[in-house]
Amino acid sequence: NFSPAKRNLRNLISLIHLENLSLKIPFLKHRLMISEVEIKMSDYEVLSSIRGSIDGNPLDGIFRKVFIDDVAATLNLKGGINIKNYVSELSKQIAFSGEGLLPFKANIIFPPGQNLVMRFNGDLTNSHLECNFLGFKKEKNQPGVLNFSWTKDEPLSFKYSSKNYDFNGETQEG
Repeated sequence: NFSPAKRNLRNLISLIHLENLSLKIPFLKHRLMISEVEIKMSDYEVLSSIRGSIDGNPLDGIFRKVFIDDVAATLNLKGGINIKNYVSELSKQIAFSGEGLLPFKANIIFPPGQNLVMRFNGDLTNSHLECNFLGFKKEKNQPGVLNFSWTKDEPLSFKYSSKNYDFNGETQEG
């Protein structure tokens, strides 16, 4: 029944194609480009699929918010960035070099009334990583994982793990 009197706008599905929508993300040199957003809204939640790119590499994401007070919204992203373009607080002390894609997963949580929380997991297998002041070197094709966690206005914490190394720390500034 398509009667106008019975419309329920909370049960909605929409596909939006975008041109030139770009977002600046902390710790990334290049802007995030959004090309498509699919929104599904029900009486209980909003679920959005996001497609785009970072530095020309594909990016997929899922945003979810349930309609319950005190429950955080979440954004999960999966994609890759070119290692030579990776810029973060860590790159001031650790030199990234070589070619290759850094596949990553990111989880961003938007708690009600609190600062957002960002978690990042990157696979460094296809990259060369060197930190001269620590005498550390990771060759390309050696497994390695970089994780970091950041809450707005707090220090960034990080952890690097590989077969030969395991270290972690945090930045001095938030």
